[in-house]
Amino acid sequence: MLFIAGKWVWALWALPATFGGAKRVIVRLTFGVLVVVAGGCVMSRAVPSVSPRSPDWEGPVVVRVQESGGSEGVLNLPVGSLTSEAALVSASDDEVCFDLKLRTWQGASPEWQVALSVDERAVATAEPFLRPCTKGSVGPADKVPLTLSCLPIDSPLAAVTTDSLDSVQVRGDRLCMKHHGALKPESESVTLSVKQGAAGYSFGWQFTTHD
Repeated sequence: MLFIAGKWVWALWALPATFGGAKRVIVRLTFGVLVVVAGGCVMSRAVPSVSPRSPDWEGPVVVRVQESGGSEGVLNLPVGSLTSEAALVSASDDEVCFDLKLRTWQGASPEWQVALSVDERAVATAEPFLRPCTKGSVGPADKVPLTLSCLPIDSPLAAVTTDSLDSVQVRGDRLCMKHHGALKPESESVTLSVKQGAAGYSFGWQFTTHD
């Protein structure tokens, strides 16, 4: 268990796996960090790992954020149906990439505001139009021709059975953002904040440092 923001939190570590013939990666999943901060944002932080800029980095690290506003109960959905996910999948000396999959109620806009912070310092923003991941998530603003493969084949974010429910909208994409050299091997944290109106998610990765 981890003690984060005044709460004891269970963390589950997945076994090594191979995706789409790619090299072996280790996926760490963090569950149940439901910390509501300013503006109704829900925050979750991953189990500490080495920096993705380090040669010792072992691969994508997945963070899950559970829905905390009561929408699952209102929509009579199974618990976890609206759990959103983000994975830090790669980083270079100038850019960092994430796989993002948001599970929301039907009718939510596909447009989100995204902010990237490194060591608690804001370094980049973006306004992505997330792609539908399921047939039921396709909206009038989506472009044609359309593919429902919202993430690359090597993504560690998989579909779940509740994604096909009529009340669930699933959208995602691989987002690459410039950090302009801010993310270094000795960096201690990266935060990806995703917001739409009063709703928001904050996905955090903490890194161990070596002397």
